[in-house]
Amino acid sequence: MFRLERDSIDSDFRVVLPPPHRWLSGNIGLDEIDVIDHLYSFLAAADQSDRAGCFANKNISAHDYILQNIPTRPSDSLFNAYGYRIERSGVNLKPNLRLKVERAYFSSTEKSVKDYLGVSTVLFDVTTNSDGSLHFQQAQSIRYTPDSLSQTDHEGSRDLAILDLKPQKHYRVLFYTHQVPTDQNFTAALIGSNDLTRLDEFEQEMRADATASCSSSNTKADERASATDDVQCMEFRGFATVSVQILVELNGQSKFVDWGTSVKYVVPEKSQESLKIQRQFAGTYFDINFNRTDKSIQDLALIANDRLTW
Repeated sequence: MFRLERDSIDSDFRVVLPPPHRWLSGNIGLDEIDVIDHLYSFLAAADQSDRAGCFANKNISAHDYILQNIPTRPSDSLFNAYGYRIERSGVNLKPNLRLKVERAYFSSTEKSVKDYLGVSTVLFDVTTNSDGSLHFQQAQSIRYTPDSLSQTDHEGSRDLAILDLKPQKHYRVLFYTHQVPTDQNFTAALIGSNDLTRLDEFEQEMRADATASCSSSNTKADERASATDDVQCMEFRGFATVSVQILVELNGQSKFVDWGTSVKYVVPEKSQESLKIQRQFAGTYFDINFNRTDKSIQDLALIANDRLTW
């Protein structure tokens, strides 16, 4: 259903996709998730070809270029931009995204409302090195609410270990909430590798085993991997919440909003008649066209660098 071809040795590559009604409706003998799995396999093959030098150097990878061209529902913007779908629960990080780590503190192990002491918050920006590899920079000091919590609880400081992770071409946040039994003591993991296919394999290893951890999966990786097949892995344990934030522009003002924020949470519904949305594609901004009377635009999920004016 997905293939890469060219007519002659001198022609450009052509990406061939099945028409949307065939694979978004699931009427071809496979349900939508199965078709998406085919797409992920196709993207992995394109990524291997890209690393082998099959495509001209561009400011966007073949993987991302194909993914951005996949026709999807308006609510699936996060899939086009980052390859995110809830059944995989992983976010591919890119520059200008931000990680927010929040930790709740309690006076006892019961973690009930009456034992709640407060919360700590720390932010990390996703940035790039000169070779395009990703690394993390602390965006602000750890903030405690209330301030007095900083004098007694310093558990949040262990999240600063994210700054020690090696730069990698690809980093991904795994959200365990949908997949892992509730008795596990971790909520998310940050994994990275220079090989996207290896990163996919590593994620599958962790999801296949309910008791998996960074240490156990790294052990499996070490049995097969060479020194160039290194996978970075960091777990967030305890009563912690890890979320992704994106930078958007609202009436000329830059603002970080939470991952999954849609138009209706940042634009008054009464302003739809004058609303203008611009989105980047291959480094250039384009207008998003929509019917002014169709309220479904309110469900459009925002992605990094979107521009909205009204």
